[in-house]
Amino acid sequence: MPKNPISIRVPLLIAMVAGTISMVAATNRISAGELPVACHWIGNSFAGSGENGKGEWMQDMIDQIALSPEGTVLTASAWDEAGRCSGLYRDGQVNRSCLQQSKGSRKAWGWGTAGSGVAIDGERFLILNLEGELLRFSWKPGELDSAVQLDQVVVGKGRCVAMRASTVAVVLDGDVVVLLSASELKERLRFTLAGVTRVTIAPDGSLWLLAGGRIVHRGADGSERPETIGDAGQPSALACDPHGRLVVCDNGRSQQVLVYDIAGQPRLLSRFGEDGGIAAGIPGRAAPTKLYGLRGADYDAAGNLYVACCLGPVQGAGTCLRSFDPSGRLRWELQGLAFVNCYDVDPASDGHALYGLHEIIDFDPAKPAGKSWKLRSISCDPIAHPDDPRAKDPTGGITMRTLKGKRVLFSFGQMAGAPSFFVFPDEHSDVAVPAGKFPHGGWASTVDAEGSIWWGDGPGKVIRRWAFKGWQADGSPAYDAEHPDTYPVPGDFTTVCRVLYDPPSDTLYLGGDTTARPARSWGLIGTELARYDGWTAGKRSKRWQVVLPSDDEKLTPKSLDLAGAYLFSVFVKNSGGKPSVVTVFRLEDGSTTGTMVPGPEVGGVSGWVDMTHGLRAFRCRDGSYTVVVEEDWRAKNLVYRWKPAP
Repeated sequence: MPKNPISIRVPLLIAMVAGTISMVAATNRISAGELPVACHWIGNSFAGSGENGKGEWMQDMIDQIALSPEGTVLTASAWDEAGRCSGLYRDGQVNRSCLQQSKGSRKAWGWGTAGSGVAIDGERFLILNLEGELLRFSWKPGELDSAVQLDQVVVGKGRCVAMRASTVAVVLDGDVVVLLSASELKERLRFTLAGVTRVTIAPDGSLWLLAGGRIVHRGADGSERPETIGDAGQPSALACDPHGRLVVCDNGRSQQVLVYDIAGQPRLLSRFGEDGGIAAGIPGRAAPTKLYGLRGADYDAAGNLYVACCLGPVQGAGTCLRSFDPSGRLRWELQGLAFVNCYDVDPASDGHALYGLHEIIDFDPAKPAGKSWKLRSISCDPIAHPDDPRAKDPTGGITMRTLKGKRVLFSFGQMAGAPSFFVFPDEHSDVAVPAGKFPHGGWASTVDAEGSIWWGDGPGKVIRRWAFKGWQADGSPAYDAEHPDTYPVPGDFTTVCRVLYDPPSDTLYLGGDTTARPARSWGLIGTELARYDGWTAGKRSKRWQVVLPSDDEKLTPKSLDLAGAYLFSVFVKNSGGKPSVVTVFRLEDGSTTGTMVPGPEVGGVSGWVDMTHGLRAFRCRDGSYTVVVEEDWRAKNLVYRWKPAP
């Protein structure tokens, strides 16, 4: 994934333009009705209901924060799918109307607020957006929906902004620090500092800066001061709290918040958080004081601590805000965990444990929507495993399997391709260790229940299968990558778009395009769906072949999965006034059973299903079904619970 935050979502934006894929209607129009489902959501503290630009959800990622003395957190980020790039949070609540640039033309995402830095001082706050514009807002401190943009100036593209009393400090690209007057936003002076990334302003007007891993001191006039801090691990963020102390995030091995007395030579006063973060205790297991991916921390006037966590260098995962009282007890926590991420059910849990690319979720469908899920673990530890690709590209679909006693995640990219492997070393750790990437794959790549990898759209019109052969000495799964089992593509399909294989019944389900019904766009399931019995036994026979449903734009579904007696497919986005629809097919004859749509629990709305593995389905022991669907608009997954009539 590109490191440039502007280009991160280019594949998605292209998909929006080139593949205007939406919801369903049957072979021209779906005749079966909506099924009686219970609708839950997981991965976000809020349901995400509300029209575009309004509503409540925890944003996709956090790059930096600023804190007001009464305890309002202002965030900065390069992207939020639904536009909350900068959010205001207080006492576990969030602003309902997104902050918007109202002066000039909006060039940055998120109504002009996609940014790299934020600052608050009294009744004013600033957002440094990705276009190098410094946006100034007025607000009533503590009132989350009171903000109004006052004006803006162009300062240049940068990395951080701080404000106190009469001074605004901006860190620009190119190792430049600019000081402006807070009243007129006019430049007063500038200086260079190699490697500078963060700045905060002390009560005496002097500057503390993070540069090249060092924390250094400069005067209000930019002059060098002798004080430095060299015992802060790998500092990632700085703040001067209302008590005149310097608050530092150590995003290195300790994963802690450090507090310094800076009245003279800096002196470490305290550390907050379990030493080692998520690696402490049971590796990966979540706890309020096990911090990770530290993006910012600060104290309010009452002594409450606020901490922002987010994995990944730019586009985040595991995003959360936590507030602790002066004794260290959790006051509130907000989470946005599921951006371009679809969770899969652990079969051993009977639907009560869901695995995502970075998280493990406990799910209890007996509880009301919104209270039915809880974060169990963060499975990605970039401190212990700095080369973990999930910390660099935090998007993708997951297939979770337990193979010969070991849990393994097969991660497929947003547009499928060859799977990557992440293995849990034993039952005493919830951190999945990177274990390589398979060399072959495309749009029609999948993994069956026995761990065999299938590739349906490879060269030569041949469907390939690589059987799982056990575990290698280095902990990676064993496959004979150069010698797959091969099967010719059935002659009535011109293109294979998806394959699903059911080992117990030796049945293959194939989605693709035909001469009679060619592809209408790219990246979809195809125009027709077929079932073949006896696929590997040499007695292959086609049981049925049906035309896939299409939406108002005559486009077909995006993602497909198999569970129990049914196939489940889902469309990409809203169409015809309805949100993204899940269509349910009977395995026996391919007929349509009905549809599932988001319920009132989430305001009846959903966003794009923007990847090939954007739906996962599971049949529970009591005969009910758990269907998990990506919903990247407001950083969550939808979970439908359905029990067919006898």
